[in-house]
Amino acid sequence: MGDIPETGPGRVDLRMTPAPRQTLQRAAPATSKTLTRFLPDMGLDAPRARAARGHAPA
Repeated sequence: MGDIPETGPGRVDLRMTPAPRQTLQRAAPATSKTLTRFLPDMGLDAPRARAARGHAPA
């Protein structure tokens, strides 16, 4: 099956209990980011760091 072309921002639905959701909602502004920007940035930090060190993705 071929790759799906990127046409713009996509939507990701996350299900979580209230406690982790509240933690994320408090953490995002602490980094001067919106929750929409905070989540992908934080989720990609570890893979980017591994790639920069020359490690294969986990």
